[in-house]
Amino acid sequence: MNNPIQGILLEAVKTASGLSRLIDDLELTKLCMEEVSDDIEITNSEIREIILTMNDQEEFTLCVFTGKERLRCFDSTIMSLSYAKALNLGAEGDIFETIASTVRNESRQYPRPTMIDMFRHPPYNLEPEILEHTVEAILKDHSEFKDICRSSASNGDIYLYSNRYINKSRADYLSEWESVGSLESQ
Repeated sequence: MNNPIQGILLEAVKTASGLSRLIDDLELTKLCMEEVSDDIEITNSEIREIILTMNDQEEFTLCVFTGKERLRCFDSTIMSLSYAKALNLGAEGDIFETIASTVRNESRQYPRPTMIDMFRHPPYNLEPEILEHTVEAILKDHSEFKDICRSSASNGDIYLYSNRYINKSRADYLSEWESVGSLESQ
């Protein structure tokens, strides 16, 4: 790594990832301007270009999300891709897509339903009222979110799942097991 800017970027991305957060191109530009000598001027577009170039090179563990307005970076040796995706979706401000994408991913990858209470904790940190209204709206949407369904356990815990990947009886069984059965077997 010959470029001192790359070193500054990598260190900042590692630090942010270690703190369970993404760091965006504006924050990285500001940091680089503070770190380099006064006779060198660095623009945001130059930093963006360096970030994207580093993202394409295997020697770097820097990963990049291209958002609506910002590039957001994380270090793949410190933060998992799924956690980083959740942070990025949250940073983009689309709560509907954040919940739907997470539910679909959990249903496809694991396969299991997602307890809605999970969205009240990091990396999501949704307020209970906002979460409740968002889930209600998702379940009422018959177009974009038509695959997102509700399941509940006998103790009242509410789960969401995607019927693209899990059928209702499996989702109901897994919801019950997760909230009630697994606790009873301990």
